Amino acid sequence: MKWIVPLRLIYIAGLFLICLPGFSFASSPADRAKSSFEEGIELNKQRRYDEALEKFIQAATLSLDSHIYHQAVYRTQIALRRGPQGTQFYKDLAAKHPTNATVHYWLGRFHLESRALEEAAKEFEEAARLAPQDEHAFVSLGHVYLRIGKEKEALEAYTQANKLSPKIAVVHAGMANIHYRRNHFDKAQKEYEAALAIDPSLMEARYNLGLIYEKKGRSPKR
Repeated sequence: MKWIVPLRLIYIAGLFLICLPGFSFASSPADRAKSSFEEGIELNKQRRYDEALEKFIQAATLSLDSHIYHQAVYRTQIALRRGPQGTQFYKDLAAKHPTNATVHYWLGRFHLESRALEEAAKEFEEAARLAPQDEHAFVSLGHVYLRIGKEKEALEAYTQANKLSPKIAVVHAGMANIHYRRNHFDKAQKEYEAALAIDPSLMEARYNLGLIYEKKGRSPKR
């Protein structure tokens, strides 16, 4: 004997499910990532950092290309002094998603935090290869190349980052520093002025620009 469930009961059951906390028929990974991130923010405000970190990790895993979620993971891990755990998390994530540029980028950031500069450069290079229209990797490549003494490669990376996003103060300052070291003072001046127009708080840029003005017999701009 077949049981026939009245449509009215199905309708009532559906209403009951919809009313359940957290239930959604159309909850996409992006929606769940946003929800986890927002929960993490609230937990962070309550200083429940371990729980916040779990939520940020959920968000980053559900939405691999969203830098804001990975940034929350990074900042929380660093604040908790868990850099090695963060590095291992991203190594595992990169193994699962080897063609995801954002994952490689944040693995590079953790390597950079631990001063593993060559490893950081490798991950940033891979991120740039996988996502050549994303400026993040090129900015970080400029920084890490400069730290390991590859000025030519650093300038190329900064230049590409600037083409993709011309309003990043540290990119202009990075290019200016290279020009300054090479005694190309006109180019350095132009980039320092561009950097300070975007972010007047860059003290090294302001100091070096003042030195250039002195060389040219000019007064520093206020």
